[in-house]
Amino acid sequence: MSPSPILVAYPDPGFREHLTHALSGAFPLEFVPGHLEALHYLEQQRPLALLVDPSGRPPADEDAVRIAGSLYPDLPVALISSTSTSECFSFLTLYGAGSAIPPNVGLSPSHLKLFFQHLIDPASLFSLKNYVSPGREVCSERITVPNARTRVFELLTRDFEPCKYVNTHDLQLVFEEVLNNAIFHAFRTEKNEPKYTSSNDEPFDLQDQIVLEWGIGEDYSVVAITDNQGLLSRRTIWDRFIRQINLTGLLDTSGRGIFLTHLLSKLVLITVRPGLHTRVAVFFGPGSTKQPKPIGVQVVQDRLQA
Repeated sequence: MSPSPILVAYPDPGFREHLTHALSGAFPLEFVPGHLEALHYLEQQRPLALLVDPSGRPPADEDAVRIAGSLYPDLPVALISSTSTSECFSFLTLYGAGSAIPPNVGLSPSHLKLFFQHLIDPASLFSLKNYVSPGREVCSERITVPNARTRVFELLTRDFEPCKYVNTHDLQLVFEEVLNNAIFHAFRTEKNEPKYTSSNDEPFDLQDQIVLEWGIGEDYSVVAITDNQGLLSRRTIWDRFIRQINLTGLLDTSGRGIFLTHLLSKLVLITVRPGLHTRVAVFFGPGSTKQPKPIGVQVVQDRLQA
């Protein structure tokens, strides 16, 4: 029996051809022009995942995203943004979806494969070996004190030195922002206040864990930071992104870091096990980071340890 395909409801032949080429041999694809045709397919069978353009929202009884959610509550869904994923954050909030992808025919095939791997199996992100080239080493460091960042960043830049597409300044900004988010926002007191408030040499409590991992893929490098709290939510991320885009959040004490990370990288993938772990993986690669890019924030409800 043939595996179920990813159902793509989008009419543009250029994007469809690019997906077919990029995902050849990785994921089967089924293309339909729009919501109505997607509904006909969904009524017959469950796809592996659904990609659909949310713009020009159809009536509720023709909305493929809502109907797919009622037919298959656990179906992975990604929204195809009109030009940039930044235009899609309000739709992601509206639908409660976790992934968005622009119809950009310039997207790297390797980044597309990573995006779809995460969409279909978000728990796979907790093993970074799934996201680097076979045979490549995954390096790991546990952060036990805030000021360990200097030593760890030196290791990171040393290993990424052969990757000429990595801008060291951008890498450092992303490293600092994602690490600060983990240190100062993941861990809370009983009063729900930040547990750690300064970048000094005071060690973290033994039960509080932050692990940094990094590795190199086919044409990209990846850095991942994991905390053992699992407090991040999709709604929080999309709300913060929206506030940064419409300039109402310029003075926010949180939210700018993850938004800046999205701007300075090629791909950001996040998986949350509520109450257990949050992993943020940031990918760098050749080419401009100014072009529209995918993003994924997924939640897994299993209770398995990473």
